Amino acid sequence: VVERLKVLESEENATLKKKLAEKEVLLDLTRMERDRAEKRLSESIWWNERFYLEMVLKGAVPKPPSDDEGSEHPRKMPKKGAGPTVPELTGCTYTTFIKCVSLPFNGTEGTVGLCQWFEKLESVFQISKCKEKDRVKFAMATLYGRAL
Repeated sequence: VVERLKVLESEENATLKKKLAEKEVLLDLTRMERDRAEKRLSESIWWNERFYLEMVLKGAVPKPPSDDEGSEHPRKMPKKGAGPTVPELTGCTYTTFIKCVSLPFNGTEGTVGLCQWFEKLESVFQISKCKEKDRVKFAMATLYGRAL
């Protein structure tokens, strides 16, 4: 009777382990889908902000009031007195760069993971038109754990 119970327990354990493995795979797939959706959303937000700033530069859309407009310090006016100046769009900021990077690199992904991470960073640098001087600084900010 004891031997039969052990066999039943081992069969039940095997069944439960199989179900657990299936659920873990399903969870991983769900997380990957969520991460892809978040990345697409971040990219969309970044492109929308970029488009809006370009429209502000072209004068098609009025610039929103900033927090410092009510302060004592007046805005810099152009020499012709045409209104407040709008900063020129060049390169990317750390905030826009981080929005484009899907996952940080923590060093546990191995050589293949490192190569894939480099490829992702290169594409993000090209898309965001990140300045050469900022690339290393921004890339280092995405390292975590053992990768540091």
